[in-house]
This record gives sequence, structure tokens and C-alpha cells, in this order.
Amino acid sequence: DGQGHRLHVRATESARDASMRPDVLRIPRPPAAAELRQAEQMAALRMSQALNAAITASALDCVIVIDEAGCVVEFNPAAERTFGHRRADVLGRPLGDIIVPPHLRARHAAGFARYLATGVAHVLGRRIEIEGLRANGEVFPLELAIAEVRLPEQRLFTAYLRDLTPVRAAAEEIQ
Repeated sequence: DGQGHRLHVRATESARDASMRPDVLRIPRPPAAAELRQAEQMAALRMSQALNAAITASALDCVIVIDEAGCVVEFNPAAERTFGHRRADVLGRPLGDIIVPPHLRARHAAGFARYLATGVAHVLGRRIEIEGLRANGEVFPLELAIAEVRLPEQRLFTAYLRDLTPVRAAAEEIQ
């Protein structure tokens, strides 16, 4: 509005620093625009991470994420219930040792290695039926879909799995 504003400030002894002149009150500068933008971006990132974690945790289907080494980096609650493993126990371990039945492990390892070397996908982006292995040793039917996630410094592979045992049991009852 073009008019000046008067500000009356009373400093108390506790507000003064010994190194400050007693007649000068120091007011911290407001954050710069770049600092504000960075703080907003960090808040948005935290919100996005919380949203992704909530979606993964609440999914009815199993969501398992592995890195390029084939090690588990995410194992949602549905995967814990389906496979009988605790998330904390599988993080960092090779997926093939955890949920792939022994008779399919060589095929799993070869297919994963081939894809990493050539980029030729046989399973990615498709739904297939395959067998999985529970912690108690039970082999059971699964529906599997895998998606690759490429980040600036790493590639991840997200598997969406559904236990087909109830579907197969219902189909048998009908027949």
C-alpha cells in the first residue's frame, strides 16, 4: 500500500546474545524461495512414499519386489499370509530360495539372467499360472504378473501374485 509500518520491539535480557549489540535485535531471515521449494518437494516425496506404502500394504494380492540381483526389497502383508514368511525374514534374500519350488529354481534363474542380459522378455507384462512354495513346503498354484520398474540408478521387478488354491477348489466342487 506504499505506507510504512512501525514495529515496536522490546528485547529482554534472555533474547540477547552476549555477542550481539544490546541495541540490535536480530531477526532470522525468511527461507529463500529455493529452500521453500526444496522443503515442499521433500514433503511431497514423503507423502508419495506413504501413499505407496499404504497401497502396497492394503493390497489383497501379493506384491513382491526384487532388485537386479534377484533379492527381495518388498514383501507385502498379503505375501506374508500367502507364503507364510515374515517380511523381515525375507528382505535381502534371493527370491528363488524363498518362494520358487526346487524343481523350478533353475528355470527361474535362467529366465531372469537371460532377460537381464538380452532384454528379451517371456514373462514380463503377461499373466501366467505357475507354482509357488509356502514356508511349510507346500507347493501351490499361483497367478503371476511381473512388471519392470526402471529407476535412474536401479531396476526393480514387481511381482503381483494370487493364490489360485481357492479358485481351483471351487472349480472342483462345481464339477
